[in-house]
Amino acid sequence: MKGAVTTTTATATTSLPPTLEYVEKLVNASLLTQAQKLASSVSAKRATTHRPYSRPQPTEVIEKAGVWFTSYPPSTITTESVLKCYGSEQLWDIFAKIGIQALHTGPMKCAGSLDPVTLEHKETCDGYFDRISFDIDPIFGTDDDYTSMVEAAAKRGAIIAGDLVPGHTGKGADYLLALLNYGQYPGMYCMYEVEEKDWEHLPVVPEGVDSVNLSFSEAEWFVRADYLPGLPQRVLFSVPGEAPKTAFDCTGEVVGADGVTRRWIYLHFFKPGQPTLNWLDPSYASSQVQAGDVISCMNRGVKMVRLDANPFLGIERTSDGLNAHSEGTPLSVAASNSIAWMIRKLGGWSFQELNLSLDDIAEFARGGADLSYDFITRPAYLHAILTGDASFLNLMTEEMQRYNVEPQTLIHALQNHDEITYELVHFLKHSDRDFKYRGKLVSGKNVRDSVLEEMESRVRAGGLGDAKSGNGVCTTFVSFICAALSLPSSQSLSTDQISKVSRGHLILAFYNCLQPGVFALSAWDLLGVANLDPAQVKKWTDIDGDLRWLNRGSFDLLDSEGLGESALGVPKGISLYGSLSSQLSSPSSFLSKLTLLINYRQESGVGSGRLDRTFVSNNGALFHSHFLLEDGTHLYTVINFSLQSVVAKLGFGVDGDFSSRNVSLCYSTDPTVTLQESEDGSSSVALPAWTAISYSFTPAD
Repeated sequence: MKGAVTTTTATATTSLPPTLEYVEKLVNASLLTQAQKLASSVSAKRATTHRPYSRPQPTEVIEKAGVWFTSYPPSTITTESVLKCYGSEQLWDIFAKIGIQALHTGPMKCAGSLDPVTLEHKETCDGYFDRISFDIDPIFGTDDDYTSMVEAAAKRGAIIAGDLVPGHTGKGADYLLALLNYGQYPGMYCMYEVEEKDWEHLPVVPEGVDSVNLSFSEAEWFVRADYLPGLPQRVLFSVPGEAPKTAFDCTGEVVGADGVTRRWIYLHFFKPGQPTLNWLDPSYASSQVQAGDVISCMNRGVKMVRLDANPFLGIERTSDGLNAHSEGTPLSVAASNSIAWMIRKLGGWSFQELNLSLDDIAEFARGGADLSYDFITRPAYLHAILTGDASFLNLMTEEMQRYNVEPQTLIHALQNHDEITYELVHFLKHSDRDFKYRGKLVSGKNVRDSVLEEMESRVRAGGLGDAKSGNGVCTTFVSFICAALSLPSSQSLSTDQISKVSRGHLILAFYNCLQPGVFALSAWDLLGVANLDPAQVKKWTDIDGDLRWLNRGSFDLLDSEGLGESALGVPKGISLYGSLSSQLSSPSSFLSKLTLLINYRQESGVGSGRLDRTFVSNNGALFHSHFLLEDGTHLYTVINFSLQSVVAKLGFGVDGDFSSRNVSLCYSTDPTVTLQESEDGSSSVALPAWTAISYSFTPAD
């Protein structure tokens, strides 16, 4: 093998010394090698032969753990390790009081890249979603700490959820071996060797730079030259105010393990540091890696695994010869199914992120992951609280029924580590179809345009214009609600203003909690954390414009001793509601009210029920839902999304006599609400602004 390569005059050469020792170090450190060793430990073993795996098991998941806490390790403040915090008896005692039955840790495995010359580790480019090893990153703790966390959860009958990243890796050992054209590694990625005669069509890669993004004209040339599969439908990461990027980067000259100098183009749906995996290469190296990752999770006692961004596991050229189908492809469905089957066969469950049209979501859900994130109604209920009109939310629930997407198969979550996305993909795909919206037939395009204009104008007016991302707005739920109220969330708010914010937060929790399926919440929700100031996250946003750090302010779950940032240096966000322990001791706090709501969810059994239908009244201000529970109970909810007091007439008009003798008020976000009997004998309720109720109906004998 040759030594270090030299720089040419045409383009900077990546300095990779492909010596035998160098290659061996990379092979031993690679995900593929780790995966093959893990596979040998379970292949042909009795424990993997008998478990059903081909059908999703949402009911079993809900029975085991219907309320989840979703965390984010880089933003966790602790005096010890993050894993010691997650495994502390004190925290699990708090979780038990709240009613939390599962902890989703977020990604915790080693991520980032390796320097191609020194093999020195470089930090993550995307919050640990650029995995390069199955080992727990030492910054979060040890394997013993992880085991203690699993055991602490199990003592309370709870489970731990982990993560897979099936769409890409970081630029670790596997990627460097792929650049060297070594073994099966090039087939692990969507990467394409460019013949030397065509290097003149590639951009120059400056010395010291890993790769350079292809312009649209350059990418089009390589598509038409049959190097690339086509231009993807979109690039998932873009920086507002900057020119759009393509999903293709090229390298400089790299001397391979065989002594041949090559240049490569590789696909990345997200950031350049996240090369896309190839799920249809004859080596099936990507499949091997993901199977190994599943085994590593199960070996640590993880019961539930998230499939991150799994709609992007395939890319296929369309008939026009230039563009590509890159979201929700048949290959993405097949690969997702395969991963979900492996997880169930090994005794676990999985959930997935599907920001797709409803017909595509239905296709993914048919045989794949057990649950999916509810990205369907999330933008709709946020639109409702911004506008005081739930018509769009009602449209989305009707569309769910049209495509047989049951709420019981969804995770109805409040905030997570990402931005609030409102791309409204369903209406992009069905732009020419007419929808009944606000009493009229409106094309999908016009529905989408109208909703986006209303949301973006109100978000800007509410002070979140600087938090706008390419896919939505980078904000915590608290700051989003502050925008709806035109309140400055980053400044000191009065007690009365905080009360109004928590009132809005509680009705959003109400909508999600009283749904069939899983209810999930985050530390940012429990503590009422506001967005960070842009100046506080400048060192991250200056790198690549990733504004999500605005909504990732660090949080303190256990009242740590005056720490102002997490171990990764993320500044502490302002908490409007106070610590978990102080809130639990105050019946009027947001967390105490949320705990009562969760208790009602458990008592009612709505998590295992079925949504029958919904409708809106009072010009869209009121959103009504009817659920059928397993014990035969008819459960109803009404949410007032407006900032005005509204009288709600109870019932759906066709279910019988909704007089006060047949109606029972079961729960209200405002304890002052009472049933009233109208002159016609029907029941009604005066709902103050941002108030929700649940009631049951017993038909007359």
